[in-house]
Amino acid sequence: MRLDNTMTMRVSATLLCLMLPAALLATENDDAFRDYINNVICLNPQGDLVVTCNAATITIGGSGSTLSQTGNTGTQGSNDLSARNQVDQAVSGDAEAIRIQQQRWGVFSNIEYRNLDRDLTAIENGFDGSSVVVTVGADYRVNSAMLVGFAGSYGDTDIEFNGDSGGVDSERYEWIAFANYQLNDALYVDGYAGLTQRSNDMTRSVRFGQIQYDAQGDFDSDADQWGLGAGYQFSAGPIALDVALRYDSGSVDVEAYEETGGDVIENLNLRYEAQTIDSRTVTLALYSVFNVSLQSGVMAPYVRAEAVSEHEDEAREISSHLVVAPDAEAFVVRTDTPDDLYGTVGMGVQFVAPGGLMLYIDAESLVAHDFLNTWSLSSGFRLEL
Repeated sequence: MRLDNTMTMRVSATLLCLMLPAALLATENDDAFRDYINNVICLNPQGDLVVTCNAATITIGGSGSTLSQTGNTGTQGSNDLSARNQVDQAVSGDAEAIRIQQQRWGVFSNIEYRNLDRDLTAIENGFDGSSVVVTVGADYRVNSAMLVGFAGSYGDTDIEFNGDSGGVDSERYEWIAFANYQLNDALYVDGYAGLTQRSNDMTRSVRFGQIQYDAQGDFDSDADQWGLGAGYQFSAGPIALDVALRYDSGSVDVEAYEETGGDVIENLNLRYEAQTIDSRTVTLALYSVFNVSLQSGVMAPYVRAEAVSEHEDEAREISSHLVVAPDAEAFVVRTDTPDDLYGTVGMGVQFVAPGGLMLYIDAESLVAHDFLNTWSLSSGFRLEL
């Protein structure tokens, strides 16, 4: 093993080669990190070192989490067309119907709160957190069959890793364009494409013998995503059903970054290499709504269920180096294998007024996922112009 012949390395070796009692490590990656420190810095390590550097491999995205958190990004087009159809059905009188149907523009906005929870595994640390996303957008009815639109969102995510081992504070901006085309009264196709820019502030707690501090890392990540879908709508009296099949693809590029913090000499800061996280999913969705006509409009409670199949189902490897030993062998850890089959369930209620205003509230939960336990609440409106 090659070591730089510097005062930094000699002092670090002296500090780390202490006789310390063994400790129960949180993950296999923590165990590997301890061995890596022994090999890189200690010329002749003796005894066991204490390491609780949980979450030594913090990543944005993570196994099985979705690339986009803008509420139902991939179905925005079909959602908007469905909303327009409900507005059309809510109007009373021929004159009012003609006026509403001639209104080509619509605007919408929503706010979403998402609770995030990841289980601790033998390889990766768990976390708890939350995110808030605000979305605004507009759509244009090209003709009776086609709708196009654009939306932008701002989101903030805070994550705390188990064992007081660090966390991530992340801000993101996302932009998507979408379109929907109604082939006939029952069949439709839709698609979307989007870009996401995220800035991330990471904290990693370093507790290694006498070296105890919080390492800081600031880095950016960019994502692109697109999707295509098709659905079949039919109704029986006040009940409407929608069965849809959707393909979503996305890629997150995380830039290389270097941690800071600790004493100039006594630190275990890491430099992480650039990462790419890919996702390709096929989703089968069922949506059911019950329309109730009121004097003031239409009340429409609904339920939905989705089965999601992930096709980028290989574990990844993340490479890093000690900042104080840039020429040493890289520290490589594995991620969990992504869950390749899970689902979501949701429910909510919409109220559609005759004048072209729709209000809604929605709740959704991730189900049957190997690692993640998340749920969300969102509320919003759309208005015909």
